[in-house]
Amino acid sequence: MSEQTPQSNDIVYAAGWTPASVLVNATGDAMDNIWDVYIDWPWNTTGANGAISSGAEAAASYRCSGFNIPEPKTETYSNTWNGISVKKVKSGVKLDRQFDLEFRLDANYALYNKFTAWKKITGDVNTSGVANTESALGRIQLVAPGAEYNAMSWSTPTAASAEDNMIATRLAGTTKLVWTFEDVQCINVGQPQFKQQETGNPIKYKCTFTFGDTGYPFFSPANAVAHNHKQ
Repeated sequence: MSEQTPQSNDIVYAAGWTPASVLVNATGDAMDNIWDVYIDWPWNTTGANGAISSGAEAAASYRCSGFNIPEPKTETYSNTWNGISVKKVKSGVKLDRQFDLEFRLDANYALYNKFTAWKKITGDVNTSGVANTESALGRIQLVAPGAEYNAMSWSTPTAASAEDNMIATRLAGTTKLVWTFEDVQCINVGQPQFKQQETGNPIKYKCTFTFGDTGYPFFSPANAVAHNHKQ
């Protein structure tokens, strides 16, 4: 029997290639709930691996509801001649250098107290004092896996101590993407909102931050930041 010639509407697969094999062998999807927030506080009291020596640093990631990365946008303008109009790129990148983070309020107010201390450096509600000094600047990093991950990718703490739960420790040796926000100021910390109701719900509060410099993965080599005053 002669070999049949494929028709124009036939789908021809390479050896070992099927739609199912492509889906099975494709890399895993990036998940929106696999990420960490690493905070370098202005007072920069560091412990092992450059992490803050406090359980509140680890709680910053665990209790944060999410992170919406500011969107850098390139705008255009119209260039017209002889009835023809084309779009050209403006000389600048539009970036709203501000973001919000929402946290759950732990019962001992440990993490909340850290954010309030940061806000107090910039503006103290009790004294009406304000400042814009370098001592009020910190760093916030959003960290996510940059490759497929498995159960061994995220190290398990060997003890229930704060140091073993540090984000920098947990992510050591893991392929990761880092969005770095430098020269960060905490300009607002939301006040707890209390209610009288039969069923209690966790209290949440929002912190607002501004930043000067930034480093986005994919845009800069090795997650570089041009003016990283913390390094």
